[in-house]
Order: sequence, then C-alpha cells, then structure tokens
Amino acid sequence: MSEGDQRAAPNEFDALARAAKADPTPESLEPLYRATFGLDRWYFAAVGTFPNLRAFSGLVDDVGYVMAFTARDRAEHYATVQGIVPDGQRPPILALPVREAVQHCMAQQRLGATGVLFDDGWGNWRFPLAQLHAFAEQFGPAAD
Repeated sequence: MSEGDQRAAPNEFDALARAAKADPTPESLEPLYRATFGLDRWYFAAVGTFPNLRAFSGLVDDVGYVMAFTARDRAEHYATVQGIVPDGQRPPILALPVREAVQHCMAQQRLGATGVLFDDGWGNWRFPLAQLHAFAEQFGPAAD
C-alpha cells in the first residue's frame, strides 16, 4: 500500500514506528512494543466465511505475514484497497483481544505465515511468529 492510499487517520503508533525505524535501539523499540501488546484488541481484515473467518495473510518481500492493525479503520481500509472484498461491500473485521490475537496469529503458521506485520501502509513493524509469545509475555500488561 502506498503512502498516498492512506485514508485512515494517523495514530500514535505512526510516530512510535518512525522513531523505532530511525534508531532501532531498546529505548526506541520498547515503547512501540509495549503500546502494541498493551492494546485492548488487534484488528484483522478477515477472509473466509462465518463462522470460519481468519485473519488475512499476505506476502511482503516473499515472506508470509499475518496482517494486523492497531485500529478498525486501518483494517477496513487495507481490506478495501487490497481487494480482499468485492467493491461496495464492507469488509469483515476480526477484533480480537491481544492474547487471543496472538494465538490466532500463531495458527497461521500452518498457512505459511512466519510473522505478523502491523499497520501495513502506515507504520509497518513486524514480529516473528516464533517469538510472538515471548514478546507478549515481556511487553504485555502482565509485564508491568
């Protein structure tokens, strides 16, 4: 997704992601990680049919990622721009509490995903699925 395709409003994650990319040190990464795992929910553009919906996974640089978003409007916009739903239809969105979202992302390994990519087209930060549980334990609310 190009920067020109953005229609969802900027949010605090954009600045955190920019800071982490500019200077990827523990001091700049930790606030982004804590904010990500401190959300109430992660949002996903959903594919499949109810009740068997799952998060959309896509390839970025030939690597499979579960596409996750920090806000519903970003997931909806992504689904529309990427053509996940036919024109004129409102995309189905999964809104999962973070612990459940982590489990949902982990299940995508069987489909070839190796990571989770957040806010594609905005912040674009990633976590490897192999370490997702460890990140959740270290940076989630229980870690405070």
